[in-house]
Formats: sequence, C-alpha cells, structure tokens
Amino acid sequence: VSEIKKAIADLEKVLSGGASDRMLYAKKMYEKETYQATVTHWIYWLYANSQISARHNALKQLLTLATHISQPQYNHRLLLENALLDL
Repeated sequence: VSEIKKAIADLEKVLSGGASDRMLYAKKMYEKETYQATVTHWIYWLYANSQISARHNALKQLLTLATHISQPQYNHRLLLENALLDL
C-alpha cells in the first residue's frame, strides 16, 4: 500500500513540475526498474479519478505507455521520458 501511495504522490509531483523534473523522474524510474508497476498504479488511480478531462487524456497516454513498455523491443527510458513530458 505504501508503494501505491508513493507512486500517486510522485505522479502529482511530476504533473506539477517542469520538463526537467519530469526527465529526471523518468531517469530514476527507469534505473529502479519499477516503472511498469508504477505506471500501472498511475493508471488505476487516474481511472478512479477520471472525471476531469485532463486526467482522462493522461489516462489514455498512460495506457499507451503501458502497452509499449510491456514489449522489449522498445526503448523504455525514451518512452517514459516522452510520456511524462506529454502528460
């Protein structure tokens, strides 16, 4: 449960931060190799709170990200960086 709370707190922090904060967070996520679980937590939370259209768009982007990071042929760090910049 604490892992989920941290993932949600990190998402809120990332969404309120600038581009450099998002890039640094993507790097940290990638290096920890827990990004697939983190993205899944974000999707569940955004789905539960998707009344706001901006969150609905973020949910769509995260679903696309989750699909791509589940496949080994993609550069996962680049996908994370692009997704976080687009949120």
